[in-house]
Amino acid sequence: TKKNASAKKMFKLHEMIDVVIQEIDETKRRIAVSYKLTQDNPYETISKLHPVGSVDEAEVVSKNEYELFVKFKDIDQKEILKIMSYDKKNYDNTVKYVLLKSIGNPVIDQEVDNELFFKAFEFYND
Repeated sequence: TKKNASAKKMFKLHEMIDVVIQEIDETKRRIAVSYKLTQDNPYETISKLHPVGSVDEAEVVSKNEYELFVKFKDIDQKEILKIMSYDKKNYDNTVKYVLLKSIGNPVIDQEVDNELFFKAFEFYND
């Protein structure tokens, strides 16, 4: 199950942030706000660049009996990282990964430096 990012980890006390007011409940005397709605949705950015039904050039980098894996020529690695960090368990441009300590021994919610992320992409693309 995915957990929402902890507000304790995302923000510091007295830090000023932008929020979107979602609901005002006068009866309960509560105001619901969203920080995430102030951020650009990377899925919308990608879908504007590559709408469903559009034809894009891509290089086949791997295949098996059921599927092809392709690399789009004009999708930036930074855009992919934005999409991954937009996931509700990730925050502050930090992505949580499942890494293998050894075969059959996964370690969840591991952070990887963005530099290593980009190096892994370069290795994969070579």
